[in-house]
Formats: sequence, C-alpha cells, structure tokens
Amino acid sequence: MIEGEDWPILAPDTLTALAPGEGSTWPLRVAIPADTPIGRSAIFTVTVTSDEDSAVTDMITLTTRAAKPHAYVDVDLRYEQPTAMSLQRAGDALPRFSLTLTNTGPDAIDVLDVTLAISNIGTFSAVQGDGWTCQVAEQQVECQLSRLDVDDVSVLTIELEQTTENGPTRLTAQLSSPNTDIFLANGVDDASANTEIMVHLHGQPQVFLPIIWRR
Repeated sequence: MIEGEDWPILAPDTLTALAPGEGSTWPLRVAIPADTPIGRSAIFTVTVTSDEDSAVTDMITLTTRAAKPHAYVDVDLRYEQPTAMSLQRAGDALPRFSLTLTNTGPDAIDVLDVTLAISNIGTFSAVQGDGWTCQVAEQQVECQLSRLDVDDVSVLTIELEQTTENGPTRLTAQLSSPNTDIFLANGVDDASANTEIMVHLHGQPQVFLPIIWRR
C-alpha cells in the first residue's frame, strides 16, 4: 500500500478452508481513490498464511500506476455553405465557420485547448462559444474549454473579416488536451481539421482613351 493512504479492498480478505491438495481462485479488487495523484505507484502485497502456521507461504506483489482520464474527441470544422469550396467576391462578408467538438468518451475531459489559424488572406473578427475563453488575434486564436463531459457537444462560432485580396483562405483548427495517460494509444490525440474558401476579386472596369495623332 501507499504509506499513509487507505485504498479500499472490494473483495473478502479471508479464504474458506481448503483440504490438502485443494486449490482456490480468490479475486481481489482494490479501488483507486479519485483524488490519487497522477503517476503515483502503489505496491499491493498478498500474504498467504494459515491459522495453524503463521509463516508466510506465498507472496504476490503487483505494481499499478494511477493515470489521467482519457477520451476521444470528434472534430468537425465547416462553414455555412453547401459546397466544399466557396467562391467569395472580394469585399463580401466571408461565410461563418463552426467548429463542433464531441466527446465520445469513455471519460470526461477537464481541459480542452483549440488553436485556430488562418493562412494567406483573411483575418479573424470574432470567435465565441458557451463555456469557452478565447484570445483573438488577426491570424491566430487560442481557445480553452474547462470541461467537456462524455457525449457532450460544444460548438465554436468563427467569423472572419472581409478581405480585398485574391486567393485561397485556409482555416485550420488544432485540438489538444493535457488529459492523456501513460498509454500512448489513449487520450485526446492532437487532431486537426481544415477547410478552404477561394476569394476572387471583382472585375475591374477598364477605361479606353482615344489617341489622336496630329501632324
């Protein structure tokens, strides 16, 4: 046991009498308290004794480690357009984007971080969502959600400034969380999603001036 801590045993601590040559399977379960520090190891020792003989006949040692909760998050980044590529006129309002995050479990997530970045042309104007705190800059946004329970869905609404330049605008969402455990296969893996719109300039009017030659 961890010195000074009492981890409850969820199984009987005595065996029924055994005849000579008999064996028995004895399941032992121990509950790890929720407030156990992450990474703390505990050694459990099972000592087999007899009322007639107090000498130790067997000893089993098992080391376990308390790990952080883990979960998986589905990421869906899209904008309010029915097509995969949107053609926007320069100076027009860019479509509103939404980032939908779903915790598929098995555990709740205490902290969820999202980094939004926009490349080439365009800048952020506003990013908001229930329970989120965001720091908005022109080219990058840092957002944090304090908790996302299992099966909960959270949505970030993203608005971009108008642009007067020509070319593609790519929006990327990078997801991360400190809620990973010692098993690399678990945890909120760094997940990303991106989508792109194409901005085209309005046609510019052309003016032709007549040229008169004089001799």
